[in-house]
Amino acid sequence: MTKQAKLISAGATLAVLILIIIIFTGGNEGEKAPGADSPLCQDLSAKISAEIDKMNYCRTAGGCVLLNECPDNCRRLINQNADMNAYLGLSREYREKCPPCAQECRGSYRSGQIACEGGKCVSKGQDSADAFRG
Repeated sequence: MTKQAKLISAGATLAVLILIIIIFTGGNEGEKAPGADSPLCQDLSAKISAEIDKMNYCRTAGGCVLLNECPDNCRRLINQNADMNAYLGLSREYREKCPPCAQECRGSYRSGQIACEGGKCVSKGQDSADAFRG
């Protein structure tokens, strides 16, 4: 193999390695996701919270279900038939553009801990153990 062929082979190998690194790191090694306290993430979090507030309505406690998903939405109650399209879109955008949540949402409400008061789903009494793990 000539010296020129060896250089071309080495260059091609290097190019393939760089391409593999770019694919596995997402190509944005120098870019960092904004912090949870960035204006973008704070705005998305506020919009998500507002959407959850819109989904919290009821006629009876039986229509209320637990939404256990971050950011900042652990242990929120919503109507089981609520339109979740806007919420899901904002939640997906948050996960794509903001850092992972600091806590893992866990736990549930026991029978009798959920009520419908004033047309809103509310929790009564103590939350079950292990509601949050951060």
